[in-house]
Amino acid sequence: METRNAGRSAVHWTALVDEHNYRGTERFASGASARDTSGPGSISEPWTIRALSPKADIECVKGWRHGSLSIAHITGDAVSFHRSSAHLGDGYDRYIQICLINSGKIYTRQRGEESAGEADSVLALLLDHEFFSTTSNHTDVLLFDVPRSYFETRGINTEIMAASVLNRVPVAAPIRALVESALRLQEDGDESLRDCHERAILELLTGLGTLSSEGFELMDKHSVALRANVLGVIDAAYVDPQTSVDTLARAVGVSRRQLYRLFEGRNVSVAGMLRERRLDHAEMLLRHPGNSPISFIAESSGFNGPDQLSRAMRDRHGRSPREYRAEIRSQS
Repeated sequence: METRNAGRSAVHWTALVDEHNYRGTERFASGASARDTSGPGSISEPWTIRALSPKADIECVKGWRHGSLSIAHITGDAVSFHRSSAHLGDGYDRYIQICLINSGKIYTRQRGEESAGEADSVLALLLDHEFFSTTSNHTDVLLFDVPRSYFETRGINTEIMAASVLNRVPVAAPIRALVESALRLQEDGDESLRDCHERAILELLTGLGTLSSEGFELMDKHSVALRANVLGVIDAAYVDPQTSVDTLARAVGVSRRQLYRLFEGRNVSVAGMLRERRLDHAEMLLRHPGNSPISFIAESSGFNGPDQLSRAMRDRHGRSPREYRAEIRSQS
């Protein structure tokens, strides 16, 4: 969906935040909050946006959402947008926002860190912390909201990514192409490649997150190599119910204690990485057409039976696998 400026005296937007017909209009010039009641969790005021000029124009907002990924493509003139203590505590708190700048500039400040990005740069913001950002005129940006747990379970320490910036990103063009394809198919009503687009974009963003966090890691090369080895084993073996913390330690030749030390200080433990990867896989299978038995989905995702999967689903979503599948289908 696309909107154009409805008048120069105040900036308006109409945002499609997922594949459903949610619409909300706010006057940015007055500093009103952009509201989203259908995004992750129960959200009332995710952030506040103000136009920096009476003639500012938010020219286009397009949105796409599927599974663990939400995308917004925004073009327009200079605005400030911030997330304050009054906004925290909503469903966005568990997300990280990755900003890929196509043109223009963005200046941002979070947790005492200041950074600036321009074309082909990527900025990261933690949505459980306050931030303040401004954009230049003629800014074109892709915003990706991803659960922090998605990155954490792939070995990325998101705590050190606040206001981080990567310049001259080598995969900017492929990411743009995938987003353009996803938006075009959404406009055509074609749902067939949503899973493919989600997984491909998330893999590229994970690569960028790895590059970003590596620049801040204070570990010797041997420990970094061991950690990469552990993550490789998890990638290859998480769907096997026999894979555990002990088998991971044996696979890379370290003790259980050493294995934990490789990932200490993270929001997700090694056991948590396994559990979350399995849960991501189970959710993907639950979104597929058909009625595969929950027991089959559990075992195919590395869980020791449907009860273990059900407990994990209730911890993450507050609903059973069957309830999750029914809700997803009711939205399509």
